[in-house]
Amino acid sequence: MPTGHDFQDPACGEALFLCWPSIAPASIDYMPADNAPNPALANALLVPALKTGSLFVFKLTGDGGSVQGDTQQLFRTHNRYRDTAISPDHTKIYIATDSDGTAGPQSGSRAGVLDNPGSILEFALLVPAAGGS
Repeated sequence: MPTGHDFQDPACGEALFLCWPSIAPASIDYMPADNAPNPALANALLVPALKTGSLFVFKLTGDGGSVQGDTQQLFRTHNRYRDTAISPDHTKIYIATDSDGTAGPQSGSRAGVLDNPGSILEFALLVPAAGGS
């Protein structure tokens, strides 16, 4: 069945696997509904991506049985995200990066130059302002 995906994208050069339609998920964490600093992250799966240098948020249904709504893409950098950890108070996410490797063109790092190779990055999860702005 045709998908319309261009597996021969010239942006990937000889490394065609970088253009395959996958984010290359590396691990998974769960952000519980209680104590999430942002409602958009409550009751959600957090999935770091090797190819896109970003963290994907998959919001779950109330019973946790399936994903609902649009997927969010957060903390995009020129890195390969390997694993995540959530601080005990749920206000920070720590992301471990690969020490080397090639990320996909979506990360801006197709050449293999990573911003923070072999690092632990810390990202604050901000509470939305009152009134939704």
